Amino acid sequence: MKKFLILILIIVFTAITAVGCGQGTGESDKGAAAASDANATENQAPETAAASKQIKLIFTGIGIALKDSIDPKTNKKTEGWETFVGRDLKNKFPNVNLKLNTIPWENYRAKMQTILQSKSTDILYASGAFVAAFYKQGLLMGLNQFINSDTNFKYEDIYPAGLKKNLNLTDYSMNEVVALPYMLGYRILIYDKQLFDDWGVPYLSDHPTPDEIAEKAAKMTGKNPKTGKQNYGLWFDGKTPNISWFIQFGYYFNVKGCENSLDDLKNLKWSVNSPEVLKTLQWFVDNAKYCPPGFVNAQGMENFGKKTNDVAIAIDTNGVNIMKEYNDTKDQSILDRFIPTQSVGPKGEGWTVADGIAMSTSVKPEDQKMAWEVCKYIAGPEAQKWYNNQYGPWPMGVKDTSLYDQNNKYILMNIKVSENSHSSSFEELNPFFVSNVQPLVVSAVSKAASGSKLNLQADLDALQKKAEIWSAGQ
Repeated sequence: MKKFLILILIIVFTAITAVGCGQGTGESDKGAAAASDANATENQAPETAAASKQIKLIFTGIGIALKDSIDPKTNKKTEGWETFVGRDLKNKFPNVNLKLNTIPWENYRAKMQTILQSKSTDILYASGAFVAAFYKQGLLMGLNQFINSDTNFKYEDIYPAGLKKNLNLTDYSMNEVVALPYMLGYRILIYDKQLFDDWGVPYLSDHPTPDEIAEKAAKMTGKNPKTGKQNYGLWFDGKTPNISWFIQFGYYFNVKGCENSLDDLKNLKWSVNSPEVLKTLQWFVDNAKYCPPGFVNAQGMENFGKKTNDVAIAIDTNGVNIMKEYNDTKDQSILDRFIPTQSVGPKGEGWTVADGIAMSTSVKPEDQKMAWEVCKYIAGPEAQKWYNNQYGPWPMGVKDTSLYDQNNKYILMNIKVSENSHSSSFEELNPFFVSNVQPLVVSAVSKAASGSKLNLQADLDALQKKAEIWSAGQ
């Protein structure tokens, strides 16, 4: 009997052991396996997590080339966005299926708005002039939620700190980041060292003031004492629609012009007839006589960057033509001759406009984290290096100077200038500024160049009344 009981116990123990060591078909084993899989997925990087789940996102760019092509200016083969996405982005995010769309620059604001309203894009290369407006309309997503929760991302480590308070990239309050910097405006001061030598004038300081610029421009306008050719001490674009040079010098003269948020046009506080605005406008009116005649029509800089140059100081300009001349000739003397400086703002800053990479509010909640990762990548150093190699040189949004040809000191200076850039309500995003301030400023400069007499204070007083009536009617 005892032997029989022992035999029964052995059989039962063996059966229990077999079940315990089997293939885990019980419910408890399924739960453990699921927990294990969940932990593994949680510990993966965002771009590799749940690789089996394909996420579909749409990226829309303005004027971007989708196909590989040949640059007609340089005969250089360039890669299109389809090549970049199919290779680099796919390697980084294997579970993202990124569809590409492009819209032309012509009438692009209306096209951007239509695309956003129809929810036919998830990520957008957005013109900075309309980012705040699109955010207010509920078409673009605020990015602070992603920035604040992303422990691997620090804005100031990647982008110039000043851009975090730039109306081209934020909401109207400048507190909510709406787009990550992608493409920057290109506005610095450059002077021709050779002309300074010819005239015996000390070079511009690294951070020149308006008085210094005016004094030296005056000394270099006339017949060059060595070549006998006509020289002009100064140049700026006399008809630019955003009068960026006026905004830039306004930093030095502490111009307010307009205060309060552009989100509330009715309650804007105007001071367009202030002493600070008058000083800024007066500077350009007084110094227009040192510019070549064509400056009122954005001309007169055709030889800047060449040995035949006749302009000593160019404000609010860029080094594109200089670098083109250098790349065409490989003549180092070109780079040695044309020297960039900081701008005239208190910290050497100038007005920096920017376009950015933004997220549409149409992104599905479950896809938002991945869309953020893709946004970061497109607007980050690795992808921007690709873009700069293909279509540059042009100032990218990131401040990593290793992206650029180190001979291109003009772009490097532009990055330095943008580090302290800032925004106000007295610039191109203000509809009254564009429709009324800009025409008055351009007209005053043009009249001064032709020798007409002006009463700037009276003109500004009239503009002040007009601005107050305009706001009251909003």
